Parts: sequence; C-alpha cells; structure tokens
Amino acid sequence: MFAAIYVPDFALQCVLRREPELRACALAIVDGGLPARVRQMTPAARERGVAPGMTTTQALGRCPALLFRNADASALASASACLLQCAESFSPWIEATGEGVVTLEWNVRPTCSRPNVGLTCSQPPASEARERPVSVPASLRSPGQTASLPHIEGAHAIVAQLAQCGFTAQVGVAATPDLALLAAHCAQPVLVVEEPGDFLADLPLETLATEGEERPPTPAAAEALAARAEIFRILRRWGLRTLGAFAALPREQVVSRLGGPAAELWDRATGRAVRLLRLVRAPEIFAEAMELEHEVETLEPLLFILRRFIEQLAARLAAAYRVAATLQLRLRFGVGASYEREFRIPAPTGAVEVLFRILETHLDNVRAEAPIVAVELSACATRQEQKQFSLFESGLRDPNKFFETLARLQALLGEGRVGTPVAEDTHRPDAFHLATPRFDDSPAALVAEAPPGPALQRYRPPLPADVQVQAGRPVRVFSEKAFGEITGCRGPWLGSGDWWTGQAWEREEWDVQVGTECYRLAQQGGTWLIEGVYD
Repeated sequence: MFAAIYVPDFALQCVLRREPELRACALAIVDGGLPARVRQMTPAARERGVAPGMTTTQALGRCPALLFRNADASALASASACLLQCAESFSPWIEATGEGVVTLEWNVRPTCSRPNVGLTCSQPPASEARERPVSVPASLRSPGQTASLPHIEGAHAIVAQLAQCGFTAQVGVAATPDLALLAAHCAQPVLVVEEPGDFLADLPLETLATEGEERPPTPAAAEALAARAEIFRILRRWGLRTLGAFAALPREQVVSRLGGPAAELWDRATGRAVRLLRLVRAPEIFAEAMELEHEVETLEPLLFILRRFIEQLAARLAAAYRVAATLQLRLRFGVGASYEREFRIPAPTGAVEVLFRILETHLDNVRAEAPIVAVELSACATRQEQKQFSLFESGLRDPNKFFETLARLQALLGEGRVGTPVAEDTHRPDAFHLATPRFDDSPAALVAEAPPGPALQRYRPPLPADVQVQAGRPVRVFSEKAFGEITGCRGPWLGSGDWWTGQAWEREEWDVQVGTECYRLAQQGGTWLIEGVYD
C-alpha cells in the first residue's frame, strides 16, 4: 500500500505556522513576479472575492484590508524538511512528490510498537536501492478489499503529528502512488481507497490534472500541462465529464486518436497506473528560519519568534524520537555582519522551557548596533542519553538548570570568570584557567591526592610587599598582611620556564615566618610579592 500526504496551500501554511494569529485575517500569498500576483489566500480573503492570478492592485480593490506575504525560500525549505521528517517517522521509503506532497510506501501490521502512531513499519536493508519497482497489487484485480484498521489509524496519526508541527494535512491511502495522491486530494482528512473503480467513477476529469506541484512550472512542465489541457478540451467536446466515462473508452482507441499522453491519463483514470518511487532521505538538520517583514529592535519580539521556533523544533524532534544536543542561533542585521552562537545542551533534551531559557539567558546581555532582519535557529539532534550510576554515585538533579545558573553568573561577572579551575600544562606557579564543569567523569578521576604538609591559601592577586634583604636572605617584610621582622626563613627555591615561547618567566620563592603566621614570598622581575599564607 501507499500513502500520500497532501498539505493544501502549502506556501500559505508555511506562513501561517510562523504567524498563526493571521489565520482568521484576509491574507494572500504573492509570487515574486512583476507585477506580483496572488498564489494562495485564506478563506476570509476568498470570501471577499480574492482569487488566484489577481494582481495585488486587483486584490486590494476586492478587499481593502487584505494583507500580503511572500513565502521566502528559507521558510519553504524548513517546512519541506519538516514534512519529510514526519513522513520518515512512519516509513523509510518516502518520495518528495511535489511542493507540499510526500508519497510513502508502508507495511503496516496490527501490532503497534510505536507510541501514539498506531502502525509498525519495517526498516530498509542497507543495500536497498534508491528506486524500487512497484508491482500492481492483487487488490486492483479483485474487488472487495477491506481497509484494515491499522491503515486508518496510521493515516490519522500522520495528520495528528503534522498538526503538532502547524500543518493541516490530508492523507490518502491506496494501492498505487497516483491513486493515493488522488485520494489525498479528496480526503477529509483521511481517505482509504478500498475499491479503485468505485472511487474513481464519479470524479471529474480535471482531477487528473492534480500533480501536487504548486511551484512555478518549468518550460517542459508548462508544455506538458498545455498538452493535457488540450486533451481535456477534446474529451469535454465528446461529452465526457467523469473519470468513469473516460475509463469506459477502449484504451487503444484513446491512444490512436489523442496520442501517447492520453494513455497515461487513461491508466490513471482506471487506477492501473504504476510508477517508481523516487526515494529520498529526510534531512538530518532540524532548522527554522524567517525573513522578518518588519525589523526587530527590541528583545521581546525576538523572544516571541524564538519561542515559536523552539516549539516547532521540539515537535519535530519528538516525532523523530530525538532530543536537541546543541542549538545554533543566527541573527542577520540590516547593517553589518551577522551574529552566530552555538549553545551546547548539558543534558540533551527536547523540553521547550529548558531550551527557551538557554536562549533567553544569553540574549539578555546581547547588544546589537543594527535592527534584526532575519532569524534562524537550528538544532543538532541526538538520542536521549541514558547513564547507569553505581550504588553510591549520583548525577545532577537538573543539569540544564545548573548550567543556566552558571550562564547567569557569567553574564554578571564577565567571560572567563566562572567555571572549574584546571591546571595548565606548565611549571609556572598557580597557572590555571577556568573551564566549564563536567560531571560525566567518575568521582575517582575528579579527586586529586592531597600533597603532604600544610595547605597554602593563595592570595589572588598576590599582594605587593617591601622586603629588606641581608646576606641574600629576607629579614623584614612590610605589606598589607605581614608587617615586621622575619623570625624564620627557608629557601630560596628557584624556578623558570617557557623560555622557548614569548612568555618566559623566572622567580625565586621563600617560606618565611612573621609572628605566628607563615607566608610564601616570591620575587619575580625585581618585585616582591606575598603569594599566600599557610594554614
């Protein structure tokens, strides 16, 4: 069996899924020609007399309150990818038939192994060819086929899943791809064709013109459409109005009088047309993009758009049984270079609130010199992480919330001032940098063996000091923390390194006692410093 997914007025729905508040308004989608002409419109605009092919001036004459939108290439591309990803979650064999149309072959069984899907699909082998021959099922030769419940449940599951992504879809199920496409155009919203003859008999001839192709035709396609229109004109002059009347004619006589293109139409009218599926794979990138009608200058409208993007991406990820591992944000400004930032998700998730807080926390401290004219948000998908801890181990209760707190601290204190200290690969004393904490290592690897003796509490930054020296040994120190005669002294310990780079260093260190406290003194470049105090 085959199923065809048809999204009516695909360009219009691409716009409405980004701006759902316009569904009840008089809205028209225009092409990029000069003059611009109406391609699709909402029911409110159609009720006011707006029709496809009108120029914008003619449409405004019928409806002065009419709004215009242009479905940009980025919106169509992301919506097409969403449609393919949804179809691939039901069957591995899918075809991008046209704009807003996907045909898939599926093998359904009564046992449901997927939640909220209602059907089970077998996966293709690794050596599966990109084109698979389609045989005519026996159901076309013997009427009386009964639609099984899994087909109906699966078709409704497709409609429900696309509704979560913002699409209103129709699904037709039949024995051949072309028959399934015709059923999809007649579905409300699901139609399973059991007997092709009964289904096709009363359909008008113009139904055969349905190709699922709504984008501007190529010259070759325009020529084929003109030839098909001429065939329809001749058939109407013969008094034929339905597919049943057309199918009653002998095929040989139709071909001899109307030519080869009429043979294809006759095969489709009888439900016997078979063809190869041009198999494709759904893209692995989950992205949403939008060219803004009006420039965005404040944070609130940008967050509103991003919230909608995240909701759509979360629905698409859930349909593919994936979660987001990273988020890639790209903002294009009216003037200057674009802004790009990648966000690593500490615990990959598909939760809308968690993903939105990550973006909101970062954007609170972003300042732009020009208005935003385009927004793009993409997610890198991965499988849900599962980790088994030992008896006395545990992870963070909410890693994403913990890292959100770190992001807020970093925004408050500045870049590079929040994190876990990590020793650098050098002998320079107290050389370290701050890194993002990691909790996926074992506790044994995180605990370092404590050195023997008292611990040194370092002053950061080290305190400047004035030191008197006799016979090469410090005897008195004057500083903020230590003041007076040195009663005990050990050293010096000499050190140097990084002479092969541009950051060479050389220093001497002393441990001294002043009163009841012990301090670490260091001399570097002729300057004395108090490095710290011993416990």
